[in-house]
This record gives sequence, structure tokens and C-alpha cells, in this order.
Amino acid sequence: MVDKSLQTLFVFYTSPKKYWKYDQFPYGWVWIGSGGTSPIGRKQIHFYTHEEQFEGPVKSKKEMITILKQTFEDLNKQNIIESYKITETYNEGITLSLL
Repeated sequence: MVDKSLQTLFVFYTSPKKYWKYDQFPYGWVWIGSGGTSPIGRKQIHFYTHEEQFEGPVKSKKEMITILKQTFEDLNKQNIIESYKITETYNEGITLSLL
């Protein structure tokens, strides 16, 4: 059974050059894990090489997205990552479909 009071967010990014720590998250949000990415299903362009997953209450999703955007913009400005994308699904983040 799916808990509809919880929201999952993924952040996809390119080649990390070092590790970083996160500041405090909104109440109830946790870092689930991270790893490499790979396409699922049909042939697709694989753009982002790494992902991190977070989960927390739906009611504070916008606040968490703001924190993640700020964090990853700072990492980008410091040349720690090259680019990033925040999504609600795994497939939405890692692929650009070939038509």
C-alpha cells in the first residue's frame, strides 16, 4: 500500500567531483540514498550520471524543492556538478527519449 502523505523527489546530476553534506531539511524529510543511473525501457539518451532520492511529507514538498534547488545551484556555481534536474519519478529524470 502506498502512503499518499509522503512524496518522493529525485535529483539527477552529472559527474560529482566530491562529496557534500546537506543542510537541514524540512520536518519529516529524509535522504533515502544515491547512486548511478541507467535507462529503463526503450532506447534513450542517458544524460545524468548520478541521482539522489529524498522522501517526506507532501505538505512541505515545495519547501524541500526550494532547498534542493538552492543546494544544487550552489554546487553548480562551485563547479562540483555540471548540471541537475529535480523530478518526482526516476524515469523522468534520467532520459531524453529518441523519437
